[in-house]
Amino acid sequence: LLEVDCDTTGFMKAYCNRANGAAAMTKEWGVPHVHNSITWAAKGSEAAVYKERVIGKPDPRPLKPGEKREKDLRIPLYNADPWSMVNTFAAEPGRYFRGRRIEGLPMGPRQLIQLVAFVSDLAGEDAVKKLNVVINTSPSDSTCIVTDLVTRKFYGMRPENIVIQEQPYLPKFQYDMESKEFLPGRSDYAQDAPFGTGYAINMLAFPQEGYMLDEEGNKLVLQTTVLDHLLEKKVTWMCVNYLNDLYRYTNFVLDVDMVAMTLMLRDTIKIAMSMEVEQVDSMGEVRQQNSVVMQNKGRGGLNADKLAEELKWDAFNTAPMQQMITQLKSKGGNKLTTSTQRYVLYLPEAKLQMTRSPASVLFNPMLKMEGSIIYPNFDISGITAHLPTAAVAAKGPLLHLKHMDQISDLVRMMAQQEAGEAFTLRLKELPYSKMAPLGLSAS
Repeated sequence: LLEVDCDTTGFMKAYCNRANGAAAMTKEWGVPHVHNSITWAAKGSEAAVYKERVIGKPDPRPLKPGEKREKDLRIPLYNADPWSMVNTFAAEPGRYFRGRRIEGLPMGPRQLIQLVAFVSDLAGEDAVKKLNVVINTSPSDSTCIVTDLVTRKFYGMRPENIVIQEQPYLPKFQYDMESKEFLPGRSDYAQDAPFGTGYAINMLAFPQEGYMLDEEGNKLVLQTTVLDHLLEKKVTWMCVNYLNDLYRYTNFVLDVDMVAMTLMLRDTIKIAMSMEVEQVDSMGEVRQQNSVVMQNKGRGGLNADKLAEELKWDAFNTAPMQQMITQLKSKGGNKLTTSTQRYVLYLPEAKLQMTRSPASVLFNPMLKMEGSIIYPNFDISGITAHLPTAAVAAKGPLLHLKHMDQISDLVRMMAQQEAGEAFTLRLKELPYSKMAPLGLSAS
């Protein structure tokens, strides 16, 4: 984090905008090709073959029962109870508290229960035992996650199949007017900033960055990289889930059709990554999602016209880039394509790229500025310029919890989750967690 003098803030903002758009301005962009997993899955035979590769043959045995409205949401979600969030941040919380609800169950456990319940319901308990999960967290949140996993008996998964990696915070620097240097120190920036989702993915290729737990909660540090650990276990594909993606608290916690189509596209056009996309009408929707998906017309190779790349909206804050995206919107039937930030990665090819190139090349860091603070952010979208990536039409809406004016979406999706029989039965089977809930304040 870099703090600059307030007199130079405008100049530095312009510098960040030009730096963020520099690489994109050197390429020719077009409307992306979007693959539709819904119509493909409806065709039947071919889709069924690939879906069986995703889930295996289902277990034939019976399954066990199992008012600052625009304020950014900046709280750790793993141990945040959604109903406590409603009570704390909603302008009129009483209007949402009707009927039954499950209080005291935070977002992290909810998504893990949803995942395990869905996999068990789909393919049986043997599939749950084969499920591998990597949890990326911050050093300050890791203790509560460890406590939760141990007391909940790892949610029915094998302890050795869960890997935790702790992403560090950005170092902080302040500009010293006398020495004219950026010196280490605490700035006035109120919250530590992470390196970003791209750095989290890149950490998979760092040795000794991940650890597992034994049944008592003792850490077992991997001597190799998380990528090598997964590949040694024959894990070749990874689905990326975020805790703030409310659509992942339904049976789309794992989109089997998308994964099946990804396998098919790997066989046919050799992709190494897929991303779910949605077409939107306004620049505002693209800006809110901070994502633009396009076709790089300068990209060579066979089937290049079937591939897509994602750029963050931060790259479009200059006049030439604004002009380009306006023209692209016109060519695309007055629509733009944006990512839902739901990705599937082919790990063998991702490993090749991550061991070959530094993060500054792979993830095209964006410079962000808040007040007088500048910080770099590495986003997973940057790797779409290096891995052959297909855009797959979204089944579900853009439902990322980013602002407190999305409380109604949070209530709707939590109520939908709690109405699911498989979810509630799985919850009843679990022991009570000793994880301390997050303390919330509206101030």
